[in-house]
Amino acid sequence: MSDTTRRRAPSGAVATVRCTLGALALLATTLLAAAPAPARDEPYAGKRILWVDSYTTGYAWTDGIVRGVESVLDGTGVDLRVVHMDTKSNDSPEFARRAGERARAELEAFRPHVVMASDDNAQRHFVVPFLLGGDMPVVFCGVNWDATHYGYPGPNVTGMLEVSLLREALDLMRPLAKGPRVAFIAADTESERSSLDIYKARGLAQGWTPFLVRHFEDFGPAFLRAQEQADMILLGGNGGITDWDDAQARTFLAAHTAVPTGSFDAYLAPYSVFTFSKRPEEQGQWMAATALRLLDGERPADIPLVENRQVDLLVNLTLARTAGLVLPLSLLRTATIVGQESP
Repeated sequence: MSDTTRRRAPSGAVATVRCTLGALALLATTLLAAAPAPARDEPYAGKRILWVDSYTTGYAWTDGIVRGVESVLDGTGVDLRVVHMDTKSNDSPEFARRAGERARAELEAFRPHVVMASDDNAQRHFVVPFLLGGDMPVVFCGVNWDATHYGYPGPNVTGMLEVSLLREALDLMRPLAKGPRVAFIAADTESERSSLDIYKARGLAQGWTPFLVRHFEDFGPAFLRAQEQADMILLGGNGGITDWDDAQARTFLAAHTAVPTGSFDAYLAPYSVFTFSKRPEEQGQWMAATALRLLDGERPADIPLVENRQVDLLVNLTLARTAGLVLPLSLLRTATIVGQESP
């Protein structure tokens, strides 16, 4: 493999990467605890990291984590092998269990020094049944809000939790809404149901009306019903909504958005007025930098769990105008404007 390319693995497949580009210094000011810059070329040559990803490339969140991981590991000499479980488009428990078994087989064949695991299914179907409490150092990212139900942190496991700035989002949207009612629209997947449960458990979702959608043809009607029953709408992920039509969704929302809408991932900015964007790159950077610390001999038990802390505010001015929202200039000056129109 060349120094500048990374193999894109098909669903459920394995990619092997030898990281040889010097990008570690890009991280110095963005991480809570980044690994020190290497003093010589390829300081981790001969070291192996296995990365088990819950989803697959082509999914915006995963692609962002990929960029973060590569920005750290390029230039280090690490041999990186990636297993994509592809459990976003194949969400049956049996498929996920088999994907976990495939990851374990790759673990046994590759014999890594450190394991990285991103998002929930990699924990549930790989780390927890096969690695938790053992000798293999593990670092995770992308676990929503709380990892205690996985037994984390464990003696051999640390990581970065994925949280949304939900209170801040609602505080910004409420003055623009006609009332306090909130609806939540997302794909009907285990990950989105888990997020909704966590919002409720933390006292953030009392009185919410949920709309969980499996098929794209049901998204439009659900959105219209949500606007009838709520004054604000929060959009969860659309990954897992079958036959999703991006162009049709944009056209529909540009014509029918009538209340303030918010989301938490940059790829959802075309569909919501406000996006309080988490940066998947931050998750990947922290995970990869921590993997290097583990290769240097630090113990997972000595590295506390952290939460993501970077966010970008995106404003879709087209949808804001469709909804009849008048946005203060102070907000627009601090936001990134997206959509077809600009001030």
